[in-house]
Amino acid sequence: MSPIPFETIRPDGFIIRADGETLAELDGEAREYSGALAREAGESARICVVAVSGAGTAVSENHDVVFSGVSFAALDVNDDGEVDVSDALAALRISVGLYEGVTAKRFFAADADCDGVITVSDALRILRRAAGLV
Repeated sequence: MSPIPFETIRPDGFIIRADGETLAELDGEAREYSGALAREAGESARICVVAVSGAGTAVSENHDVVFSGVSFAALDVNDDGEVDVSDALAALRISVGLYEGVTAKRFFAADADCDGVITVSDALRILRRAAGLV
């Protein structure tokens, strides 16, 4: 996914939609959104993120997503039901190739910024969540 071109507007808010249904309306300071969609494996959804300025300017991005049937809790890398320091450590170990048996479930839980790559940045985001900073 390519990022929304924020240089074209200074967003005052964001609207997150799935198949035309509004999931969330966020203020302009928001940098993350986590939500769930009930879909069966193989079903798809069109996810739309709209950045809106107070002047009425809007920039949107659409992504078609096909669900794999893998269910996971975002950022809960070790799948123990909590997001804590051990999840950040697991993401860090994945990022440097020291984690054995990385499943799709663990990979997607560790990919905190949803860019398809596990990096130190993902581990830091998980650590910030564990510390209650986001």
